[in-house]
Formats: sequence, C-alpha cells, structure tokens
Amino acid sequence: SSPPTWSVVSGSSYTFTLNPSSGSGTYVIEYYAIDNAGNTESVKSTTVKIDADSPSASHSMSGTVGNNDWYTSSVSITLTATDSSSGVDQIKYRIDGGSWTVYSGTFSIYSDGEHVIEYYATDKVGHSSSTKSITVKIDKTKPNSSHNIAGTYINSWYKDEITITITTSADTSGVNMLYY
Repeated sequence: SSPPTWSVVSGSSYTFTLNPSSGSGTYVIEYYAIDNAGNTESVKSTTVKIDADSPSASHSMSGTVGNNDWYTSSVSITLTATDSSSGVDQIKYRIDGGSWTVYSGTFSIYSDGEHVIEYYATDKVGHSSSTKSITVKIDKTKPNSSHNIAGTYINSWYKDEITITITTSADTSGVNMLYY
C-alpha cells in the first residue's frame, strides 16, 4: 500500500470535520506532532466508526391466499430489518392506527376485514427507516345464500308459474358470483 498523505498545519491545535463522501464505515485517523526543536513523537491513531445510513425494513406474509388479494385464513406477518453499520436496534409496528409496538417475532391477524399494518426500523445510533404500510385483507366467512319462491302453493304443489329469488350475502369481501 502507498504511504499516507499527511496534511500539515501550524499551531498546537487543529479541528476538522470528517464527512465521508462514501457513507458509513470505519475510519482510522493517524496523527503526530513535531515541536520547534525538531523532536518528533511516534504516530498515534484513533479509529472512528460512522453510521450515516438508515436501516431498511421489509415484511413477508403467510396464509391461504384467495382471489383478488384476499386471504381466506388468518395471516402471519414477519418483519425483518437490516443495517450494514451500527446494526438494527428495533422494529416497531402498529395495526389499524393503534399504538406502536416493539416487534418481538411473527404475529398474526385473525379478524375479517381490511387491516393496515405500518412498520419501521431504527438502528443503534437512532436512524429510522421510512415507515412502510401494507394492507392485509382477510375474509374467512363463507357467503350465505337463501331462496324465496313466490306462487300459488296448494297441497305441497305449485299450481302454475312461480318466481324464484336466490339471494346471497358476503359481508366482508362482497359477492363475486352466484351460481344456480
């Protein structure tokens, strides 16, 4: 390796700012002094770690996937985060605008409906990732159909033309199709 490039300043004190253009990392600062008589001290060094980057957070979901982005079962959500410098401190999440909770492992959403999960990570020096948001749509309830027959009914028989109405309801995701 090539010898270090030294900056020279006069006086007994010098202050400078280390603002690494390459981002986070570990930097070694070497220094020494020469007095007016020509005495030179040994080279000294200090190591400085800089974390200028925010962590990143992501998620995965598992459950039984139905149609149109709906799950037909409870959904398990796993949150992960990475930070290449100081390391991940914690992940926080909240469900449907509730209180922020420190993530401690996979959690599940059980109830039917559309749920909004927000989450972010912080690293060990206080940087935060951007807050991410996912929508989890769950409908575990099967539709409920019924029929109604209108006409003249005599002795367990309909006398002539009848009208049959079939209705169905699906409270959460709505009715897609009705077959008859």
